[in-house]
Amino acid sequence: MNAPFRALKAAEPRRFTAGEFMKLYETGVFGAKERLRLIGGEVYSMAPTVPEHATGLGRLIGVLARALYPRFEIATKPTLRFSEHDVTEPDALVIPPGPRPRPPINIAEIALIVETAHSSLEDDLTIMAAIYAAAGVPEYWVVDLENQRLVVFREPDASGYGARRTVRVGESIAPLCAPDAAIAIADLF
Repeated sequence: MNAPFRALKAAEPRRFTAGEFMKLYETGVFGAKERLRLIGGEVYSMAPTVPEHATGLGRLIGVLARALYPRFEIATKPTLRFSEHDVTEPDALVIPPGPRPRPPINIAEIALIVETAHSSLEDDLTIMAAIYAAAGVPEYWVVDLENQRLVVFREPDASGYGARRTVRVGESIAPLCAPDAAIAIADLF
């Protein structure tokens, strides 16, 4: 007889540390092209990159590079450990120029993280914002491709970002790391 599925009451799901997660990648347990992230010790598949996201990310990189290079470098899709149980792959981050070859990125040197959101908007505005704030990332932007707006988070602490602002087409904003580098929101879309 097939009984309905029930969760085990005495069992806990197995959570992974960032180190264990990275070892699973390195040893080939996860496929080389498998896009995964570790959130709160749990492994999640990331949505496939759709054309709208790829185009939006390309446009974002161009806008950031024109506004910030050579004072800052733009890194795309680095796998980074934000805590003992959080490993993610932000779309883009702004960092000071470094030596060549560049050593691994230190979270403390990140000036700005930007996510381009197509299907991930809710997660980017909540879960990812909480992770980046707890790690002390001073500024976090979410490019909302569908609604053509930029959501800006600033003033991080362990409980989240203290300031959140929405910037729309027709307005501009400068990142905290380069207050003289105004970026027109329309250029992101």
